[in-house]
Amino acid sequence: MADATSARLDAYKANRLIPQEIKLPTPETTESDSQEVVVFTSNALSWSAESAWTVKYADYMGLSKEDWESVGNFFDVDSEHDGEWFARALEYLGKIQAGEITNPNLTVADVANLNEGQGIIIGMYSGPWDTTLKAPFPKMTIDEHLYGGGLTIEGGVPDWEWSKVELYGVTFADTMNVSQLNTILNNAGYICDLTVNGINLDAEPNIPTYEVYENMGSHVYDIKFSEATAKDFQLEVLKSGGYCEYGADFSNDDLSDIKMTGTVVKANESALVKPPKKGGRPHQQRLD
Repeated sequence: MADATSARLDAYKANRLIPQEIKLPTPETTESDSQEVVVFTSNALSWSAESAWTVKYADYMGLSKEDWESVGNFFDVDSEHDGEWFARALEYLGKIQAGEITNPNLTVADVANLNEGQGIIIGMYSGPWDTTLKAPFPKMTIDEHLYGGGLTIEGGVPDWEWSKVELYGVTFADTMNVSQLNTILNNAGYICDLTVNGINLDAEPNIPTYEVYENMGSHVYDIKFSEATAKDFQLEVLKSGGYCEYGADFSNDDLSDIKMTGTVVKANESALVKPPKKGGRPHQQRLD
C-alpha cells in the first residue's frame, strides 16, 4: 500500500505502469516551497497539483491568529509537542511574517502582533532537542528561560533576549557576524559546546577573558570554529586574550607585537606569552 506520493510513483514504475525515466516533483524531493508538486491523496485515491509549501505546512493552514494565541506559551516544558513540531511551526510562521508564503487565515501583521505584539511566547522549556530551526525567524519573546540542546540554527541568528538562553551542543550552520557572536557569548546565561561554521568580521571579537571569568564565574565552555574560519579572526581572538587550538598556522608569522595571554598549536613559540599559572588554562576559553 504505497500511500506516500513518492512511494506510489515508485510502485507505478515497479509495476511498469509508467515509464522508468519519468521524474515528477513531489513534496519529498522539491527544493523550493514555491515549486508546484504532484500530490497523491490516499483516502480519495486521486492526484492533484499543489504548491510545495501548502503540502509542507498543511497542519497549520487552517489556523488563525486566535488559534496560535490559544497555544499559550509556545515552547513550554508541559507542551504535548516535540522539537520537530516547534521547528516546523516556527519556520511556517517566519515565512508568513517575511511574506514568503501567504495564508488567508493568517496575515503578516497577525504573526507580528501575536499575543499583543510579543510574538511567539517561549516559556520555561528544556529543548528543543536534536532539531533544526530555520530562518526567517518569527518575532519571539522569551518569558522565562530557553534551554536549547542538540540544536542546529540555519540561515541567521534569532533575535532572542540572550540573557535568558542557555545553549548545550548548539551549531550555527551558516556565517554569522562577529557582533552577533559577541552578543551571544557575553549575554547568554550558559554556553557549552558551541559550534560556529563561518564568521563575518563586522566587528572586533569580544571574547570574555580569563579575568572576566575569574570575577564573574564560568559560563562559556568549548567554542568551536570550522576550518574555514578566517585566520585574521583567530588572530583578533589572540589579541583579546583568548585561546586558539587546532586552528590557523601562525608558525611563520611574527607575533612579537601581540601581548597574548593565550596560546596556539602552530605558532612561532618564541613570540608566545605563557598563560598565567594561577588556575591554569581555563577550559572555557578554548577556541577550536
